[in-house]
Amino acid sequence: MNPLIQQEFSSTQQQHGGTADQINQFKMVMKMYNVLTETCYTNCVSTHAQRKLTEEEKRCTALCLDKLINVRNRTILRWMELGPMVEKNIMMGIAMGNVDLPEKFL
Repeated sequence: MNPLIQQEFSSTQQQHGGTADQINQFKMVMKMYNVLTETCYTNCVSTHAQRKLTEEEKRCTALCLDKLINVRNRTILRWMELGPMVEKNIMMGIAMGNVDLPEKFL
């Protein structure tokens, strides 16, 4: 994590408190933000000759972010639908002895 963000987060956490789940959720959000911005920047910004983004770069970045966020949201919704079924199938496989768990799960 970026040291400046980490410092700000630590300061905020000390002021307001925070659980391990909140910290992990914050880290996950920051990682997702970094991946989204890196992907769209790489795909859309073609030149560094100007201080500001061109209109085409702005349009491309907006479309890119919108598309990636929509894909992420659809993936989460689909996982919420399929997750319980997959978990049930795994548990049934374990109960029947058809699925071997790695040692770290035992």
